[in-house]
Amino acid sequence: MTQKSLIINGLPIRYSGVFSYEELYLTLKDSLIKRGYKLHEKRFEERMGDKGKNLFVELRPLKIKAAWLSLTMRIRLYITDMRDVVLEADEIPTTFQEGNIDMSFDGWITFGTRHRWGNNPTFYFVKSVINKWVYSFPMEGNLEGEVASDTRFVLGQVKAHLGLYKFKVKGQEYTYLLAWST
Repeated sequence: MTQKSLIINGLPIRYSGVFSYEELYLTLKDSLIKRGYKLHEKRFEERMGDKGKNLFVELRPLKIKAAWLSLTMRIRLYITDMRDVVLEADEIPTTFQEGNIDMSFDGWITFGTRHRWGNNPTFYFVKSVINKWVYSFPMEGNLEGEVASDTRFVLGQVKAHLGLYKFKVKGQEYTYLLAWST
């Protein structure tokens, strides 16, 4: 029996403009590794559309706290109408991608009872009641805060990374829309 507790549900990022897909993925990967997660790519789809490539990437980073306890994130990355553009960054012609990015972040805690010593239903019920209303045990004490903090950290790193592109292509005869939605 496994119990999942959803903490963060669908935190969005929306961005339209110039970016580098490789740097975006590297930023995601580095920020997850800093927080102790192992990166698992669950799904990757690439399709050609009318205006450019359409990408869908679903990542499932996992942080194992104990044999019966783990923190999980789900990051869904949709990139639509992605095409390559060559712009000058620091007076050097550089290839960037242009398109629309929609990202969604979820975070949850998974309690597994398979490897726990107190595996019978009575003990599980009594501990759940005590943990919820009387006393939070140290192992489960601040898990909700930890998964929320980790998810917000990764979201903030991605926002900061995407915000840098408005300065990299400054002074170009190129217009783009920078729109945040959180």
